[in-house]
Amino acid sequence: MSSRYWRIVEMPGFDQEDADMEVPAFINFEKKGLGSFQFILVRGELDARFEEAEGKPCVKFAWIGMDELDEVSGRGEAYVDETGNKMEGTIYLFQGGDYRFRASKEKKK
Repeated sequence: MSSRYWRIVEMPGFDQEDADMEVPAFINFEKKGLGSFQFILVRGELDARFEEAEGKPCVKFAWIGMDELDEVSGRGEAYVDETGNKMEGTIYLFQGGDYRFRASKEKKK
């Protein structure tokens, strides 16, 4: 999985308007294993590892960032479907909630 910008199009438990509160919700992976994401009022910088699980491309990552004005961190994982255009994953907050998401590959605007 090379550098990719993924638009988060669904977060169970949240309306899309909520997910896009500050910016259109996204997760982005760079070639060198770095990246970023933002949804609702949560944003983070990623340290990612690209792997394969059960024959599917996947990425596992640690992250640090902010939730409103609070420093937060956690981990996450995401799996790409067979078309290479859809992704499903979860972003976990350390001692906090889990945010499941579905994303579609897009060109960064």
